[in-house]
Amino acid sequence: VKWIPLVIGLNQADLMPGRSVQSQQLESALSLIRRFDLSPMAGLAHLRLIDISHRETLEVETWHGGQVTLSLNDIDRQLGRWRQLYDLGRKHNRAIFSVDLSIKNNLPVRWRVSTRLGPRS
Repeated sequence: VKWIPLVIGLNQADLMPGRSVQSQQLESALSLIRRFDLSPMAGLAHLRLIDISHRETLEVETWHGGQVTLSLNDIDRQLGRWRQLYDLGRKHNRAIFSVDLSIKNNLPVRWRVSTRLGPRS
C-alpha cells in the first residue's frame, strides 16, 4: 500500500466547486509527491505531511519525525541534496532532525543520534 502524505495549509477561499485550485504551493507539493518515489530518497524516507501554508517553501514532515523545508522550485536538486545529507548522517550514526534545503548554500541541519538501523530521516 502506498501512503499519500497529508497536504495541509491550503487557503479555503481557494476552494471553489468546479474550479481547479490555482496555487503554486499546491502544485509544488503535488510535484514532490509524484517525484519522490523516483528520487534518490525513494525508500529511505517517507513523506507524512506537507504544509503548503508558507509563501515560498514547503514544510515536510517524514514518518520518522524529520522536518525538511523545500523551496517551491527545483525539487529534484533538493531531493539530491537531501540524499547527500542522509548518507552523511548514516556514516556518522545520525539522522536528520531538521534541514532547510530551500537555501542554496550553507544548509542549516540539526541532527539527532540514530538508534535504529534502516530507513530514517
